[in-house]
Amino acid sequence: MAKKIKCPGFLCGSTDVEYLGGNQRTSLNLNPLHPFTLVNTKPKGKQKFRCRKCGKVFEAKI
Repeated sequence: MAKKIKCPGFLCGSTDVEYLGGNQRTSLNLNPLHPFTLVNTKPKGKQKFRCRKCGKVFEAKI
């Protein structure tokens, strides 16, 4: 099961967060079962999120 991202704000702890962005790693697709997918992208390091309840911007690893 996927990890839920929670706001680290004091007395908040909301799971209603939106993704702001972050660095991505791009590599060539070498899988012969997906011939039309040329490149794969994966998140690299920590990603930025913003809580919709309190507005706090924080970083979390996915």
